[in-house]
Amino acid sequence: MTSANRNPAENANQPPASLESADSSDTGENSGKKRRRRLLRIGLPLFLLACLILGLPYYLHSISHESTDDAFIDGHIIVISPRVTGHVTKVYVTENQWVKAGDRLIELDPDLFQARLDAAEAALAAARAWRWN
Repeated sequence: MTSANRNPAENANQPPASLESADSSDTGENSGKKRRRRLLRIGLPLFLLACLILGLPYYLHSISHESTDDAFIDGHIIVISPRVTGHVTKVYVTENQWVKAGDRLIELDPDLFQARLDAAEAALAAARAWRWN
């Protein structure tokens, strides 16, 4: 004799065993789906907000700056042109070194200047000798 045949009043409030297992598995699946939906509703906007907060500064920076592996592209270019010509014998500064006004940058070979000075002194002596003759 089964429990259903003994007391029908007791079994009226309880669903059959086959329905109980179906309901419990169904509620487990529904709660899992609800949990996933809730995570998507909360997590997706938070993820998009984090991407916006972190990505916007990077995007704004990348619009105006190029990137390379081994080159300097940011900097101030200052052209240095000499007042005289000559061969450089020594350089007193290195790359990217800060310099102040009046700092010595290079040293030129004095031989060319000495030759010009000697030629000018010879021309002056010749002009004085010619004048006094």
